[in-house]
Amino acid sequence: MNKKTKTNPKMFYFFFFIIACLFVVAIEEKFAAIHIREHTEKNYRKVSELAARKITTLIDEKKNATLGIALALAQTGSVQRALAVCDPLGLDLSQFSLLLRRETSFKNVWIQIVDKEGKSFYRSWTDAHGDDLRKIRTDVCRMASNPGATTAISVGKFDIAIKAMAPVYDSGGAFLGFLEIITHFNSIAENLKSEGFETVILVHKKYKNQIRFPFTDKFVGQYYVANKNAPQYLLDHIQATGVDLFFNQSSTYRIDTPIGSLVILYTLLMVL
Repeated sequence: MNKKTKTNPKMFYFFFFIIACLFVVAIEEKFAAIHIREHTEKNYRKVSELAARKITTLIDEKKNATLGIALALAQTGSVQRALAVCDPLGLDLSQFSLLLRRETSFKNVWIQIVDKEGKSFYRSWTDAHGDDLRKIRTDVCRMASNPGATTAISVGKFDIAIKAMAPVYDSGGAFLGFLEIITHFNSIAENLKSEGFETVILVHKKYKNQIRFPFTDKFVGQYYVANKNAPQYLLDHIQATGVDLFFNQSSTYRIDTPIGSLVILYTLLMVL
């Protein structure tokens, strides 16, 4: 596998709201109060560290699974033939995406095929194609000059997504282009919810103008909400509280008294 050099920093934020009952107990002994506070903060740190490890594992697992799908699909004859004759007519991979939706946790898989010149040849989620991706994506330029399988997390015109790219060759080994599988963060949020975590995934406001066709159509102020299943009551709460308050907190966790929750901030800094 040819790992690609990464360039532009991206910043994403994962908020975990753990619903908890908050009790206030009056204790006369100052030492006892300090001891309880230290014990409580220690538990909060443990939960924060647990959430961080869990989300890191889930992202890595989904990146690997997304790459596996890309590598397998890049070997199919229909994809190779379509690129070889430069004709996407009859190429319909949307049914494959629907199959994944029915049979797996991958509910919104997008498939893109790009020719060796870096032009979008086919997209499963839209009829738009023919645009030169080399003008806006350095990873496409790198793939064209040095083909190899790769995965990344990136912000594009439609969303923040996990992307896996796999080169497509003809029977003689000539490079024809590449296939790209694009997956989203909803399944990760669902997995966390099954373990008691409510999740809101936000993309930093400096990328707002980059997301021209937002997949979820959701924003908190100028911050794009990347998971469709983000609870509305939490989006309303973040909006009312002020999203910058969460971003600017120095700790990885805080007690949010109005909703009786422990809020954990997971910052994902990706360089693509």
